[in-house]
Amino acid sequence: MYLPTLHPARAHALPARPYIVDIVPTSSHLALRHPEPEITLADRATLQSVASLSGAHTAPVTAVCADTSIWSAGKDAKVVRWDERTQRPVAEIKAHIRKPLPVTALAVSEAEHLVVGGTEVVSSEAHILFWDTRNASVPAYRHSSTHSDEITHLSFLSHADVPAKLLLSGSVDGCVALSNAAEHDEDDAVQAEENWNASIAGAGAYAWAGGMRVWARSDMDTLAGWGVRVGDEGLEFGTLEEVPSSQFKARTLAGPSGPLVSEYLVTAAPSLGVGRAGAPVVAAGANDGAVVLEYSTSEAYEPSAFLLPGSSGHADVVRCLYHAPADQAVYTGSEDGVLAGWGLGDVRLLTGAEGEQDQEVEMEEEDAERRDTREERRSKKEKRQKKRHAPY
Repeated sequence: MYLPTLHPARAHALPARPYIVDIVPTSSHLALRHPEPEITLADRATLQSVASLSGAHTAPVTAVCADTSIWSAGKDAKVVRWDERTQRPVAEIKAHIRKPLPVTALAVSEAEHLVVGGTEVVSSEAHILFWDTRNASVPAYRHSSTHSDEITHLSFLSHADVPAKLLLSGSVDGCVALSNAAEHDEDDAVQAEENWNASIAGAGAYAWAGGMRVWARSDMDTLAGWGVRVGDEGLEFGTLEEVPSSQFKARTLAGPSGPLVSEYLVTAAPSLGVGRAGAPVVAAGANDGAVVLEYSTSEAYEPSAFLLPGSSGHADVVRCLYHAPADQAVYTGSEDGVLAGWGLGDVRLLTGAEGEQDQEVEMEEEDAERRDTREERRSKKEKRQKKRHAPY
């Protein structure tokens, strides 16, 4: 069956070739996070680096998010607000409870004057700190028992059936939690919690079938998913659905130019598609910079499209992927400091959704038509050559 094979529409290598570990869209740019004290701003059209946000952090930046401003958190126990136009810091929040607390995760809602930071473990506690931006000299309140280890993910979720400020958190302790971010009392704040027993490296949520699902990625390249429902006691997680690392690591796939070995899970990308059972499209990576978009079948994850870097793209491990539906594009960043953009245009991705069997048949028929057309062209060419060289 024919599968789309994409090459970078544009690619740009950053001057100092720093690792690109996250891509965050802002109002005008793509903000690139590195394991360093500064952030790179790249032009969305050319992917060229146009500015560096630096001078505020003294240790590696651990999280970046964008609202009306750009916000960053760092190992230096700071949260910094940046003016995107001037590329200068305009506010600084210090994470300090008896001692500095390195901030490892961040979520911001400027409309609610709310900044939330997750911390490393300090004195046997990992805190989720809540600041009111109108008076951020000290946290307005904190949740210190939701997680027992470093916080790795924070994000605000929205759905008709959940509190207006529902906070998703993930941690090295293996727990994912849903909390009411407006509730000061931690005992009342936690709405639902699930222990995956795997250190969580990334997480997210998405709408599906009129409800909501949560996904998590472990640092061992396993993937988990839960439905979220409203039960008699309020919000609750559904049954854990787990995908083993063998689906993404050391797995040989039939690539467009021969065998391609995927070695790691980059991320889940539900905005690219969700299967009939609720499983999101994911991105798996090869060590040479190739990326495979995969969808869930009833038995396993299978390729949906191949992103091949060629000579201008990645030549090392891809650390992050961002899908921009409005741009009809996917952006990827790698350990060799390359930012690449891939145009999706009219590309049809297999997602495992209902009714897609018909689409697969259509694609197979189109593939057969292409082969027939190539054969016809080849036959006509051979006939012309025979006629040209026929004796008089």
